[in-house]
Amino acid sequence: TIVLLVGVFSVWVNRQVLNTDNWVDTSGKLIANEKIDEQLSKFLIAQAYENANVEAELEAELPPQARKLAGPIAGGLRQLSERVAERALSAPAFQALWEEANRSAHEALLKIIDGGGSFVSTGEGTVTLNLHDLLEGVIEQAGLPESVLEKLPPEAGELTVLESDQLSAAQTVAKIIRKLPIVLALLMALLCGAAIYLARGR
Repeated sequence: TIVLLVGVFSVWVNRQVLNTDNWVDTSGKLIANEKIDEQLSKFLIAQAYENANVEAELEAELPPQARKLAGPIAGGLRQLSERVAERALSAPAFQALWEEANRSAHEALLKIIDGGGSFVSTGEGTVTLNLHDLLEGVIEQAGLPESVLEKLPPEAGELTVLESDQLSAAQTVAKIIRKLPIVLALLMALLCGAAIYLARGR
């Protein structure tokens, strides 16, 4: 019974964690969660403010007599932008970008897990969730200055899924999980046979 339960769990992990289509489907359901939307919107707006000096960009666009207000406006606009971004993430177009980013990240993860260890040993095997397109869309929806978009580097909006030093362990675990269903199915059959043999005469 224990082997059967572990076997069922290993089959689920294979189908859910190591299958890109199922992974993307699950990620699409996650972004429908309000708490995840809230945290994701905060992350994206934080990326905009970290990679571009929003206060300076606003100051450049304001008339001379109002430039002293650039700081307070930037602070208030950040809070407003987070709320706008949270609402924007519920739109189908943004959810499609989220799913696309998750598909790319999962395919990259599987490629590294299934590949040789040499790629991981170089320290260049970091797997990231690239939300740059989602970040650009959120900035446009939030009404931040267009110059902020121009200042964003290509890596803005990247979320690290796995570091290079974690990938070796991920490779090992993935290999074990992929073999577990077959091994446990055979073991379960042997244990059932042994149970029947030991129960003879009862």
